[in-house]
Amino acid sequence: MMNLCNHLDKAAEDALIARAARHDAAASHQLYHYYHALLAKEAHQRYLAAAGLRDEAEGIAGLAFTEAIAAYDATRGVHFAAFLQHRVKMALYTAFCRLRRYLRRTSHPDQDRTADGSLWDLLPDSAPIPEAQLCRRQQLRQAIHCLTAKEKAVLCLIYLYGLPQTTIAARLHSTHQAISKIHRRSLQKMRLML
Repeated sequence: MMNLCNHLDKAAEDALIARAARHDAAASHQLYHYYHALLAKEAHQRYLAAAGLRDEAEGIAGLAFTEAIAAYDATRGVHFAAFLQHRVKMALYTAFCRLRRYLRRTSHPDQDRTADGSLWDLLPDSAPIPEAQLCRRQQLRQAIHCLTAKEKAVLCLIYLYGLPQTTIAARLHSTHQAISKIHRRSLQKMRLML
């Protein structure tokens, strides 16, 4: 897409781009003036405004313009206008995708409001209720109290000390199968009590 304001032929435009790539401020300003309409057109796309990037889009397009000047290779035969348009479109689309990924990964409680307040208020509290916790502990104590001394010892060695059943069998002078059976039976008793 050639800009209508651009009255330069390709050779003169390539020379101007080469000067701008060498940080000639006048050449950069002249190129920016030539392609300002293209940058503005790409920066005012609807998808960018819908995503809330309207304010940043012109800055992103300007940065892409500067990067396009530095990256342009006139020997490839591509017109600078087409090269620039592609670079600007891709820079804006990349910013759009980054914003969407960011919004998908983060929660925004301020945006999630209802008439009654925040949506966070509607979610059930995951913290345990102290009374229920106290009641469960009391039930667990009663269930443990009903176990035999050997069952209590096996459960204590497994869950409090983290010992494997073979080590427990050696300590209690029993077989691995007997410890496994005691463990299974004591858990069944406790489940029935709870």
